[in-house]
Amino acid sequence: MASLTEHAYEKTEHARLAWMARRQVAMETPAIVERISAISQPEISDASYHEPDQIARVGWLTAHSHGRVLDIGCGHGWPLARYHEAPPDALPSVGIDIDRTRVIQAKLRAYEDTGWAQHSWHCVDALCGLPFEDGAFATAWLSEVLEHNHLSDARFLIAEAIRCATSRVLITFPNMGGVGDPYHAGDCENADHKWYATSDMIARILQNQPRIDKSAIGVIAAGRFRSIMLDLGE
Repeated sequence: MASLTEHAYEKTEHARLAWMARRQVAMETPAIVERISAISQPEISDASYHEPDQIARVGWLTAHSHGRVLDIGCGHGWPLARYHEAPPDALPSVGIDIDRTRVIQAKLRAYEDTGWAQHSWHCVDALCGLPFEDGAFATAWLSEVLEHNHLSDARFLIAEAIRCATSRVLITFPNMGGVGDPYHAGDCENADHKWYATSDMIARILQNQPRIDKSAIGVIAAGRFRSIMLDLGE
């Protein structure tokens, strides 16, 4: 199976080598080490994904995805491991995370579980730019990720997800509540969250993003999570 960099820069050797050098420097600087420490969450056990709301979140992601998927902020890989559609071009779906420990966990699971083995797992700092060509994936996920980043960085991550996806970007947040949907303090009151995912704040990070039909944005708020589907144009 070809490597991540071969998929990303098979047409341009110079760009591939430039990205490798940039990534090596970025992942070893004190600033990035400090940021990984700051955003690392307590380890999530497999059991937590059997909770009804988590089952619904992961089910929503997999049901509304097609083709090759990019999971940005994949953690140890449980949600993407539940996605079983084989991309038509035979390239694997990809999970990336800034936390090397979690990526290693995903790689180790691939030796014993076909759910993990069917995908490719890599340590990448998405805020340095995603190391993939435009339209390398059909679907991109930003699930429980954006609220851990400052607004300007969240907007950048959405723009990068849109750049890398041909069809759809799927986003989930902790549910801030609304009519018939209670506020879930356990999910929202997280010390690492940089902002609350209110309707107003979500509108701000989506403002002026390319290729999005604002009138066709699908939002579902239920249980512990709010889900947003962005269908992409040309």
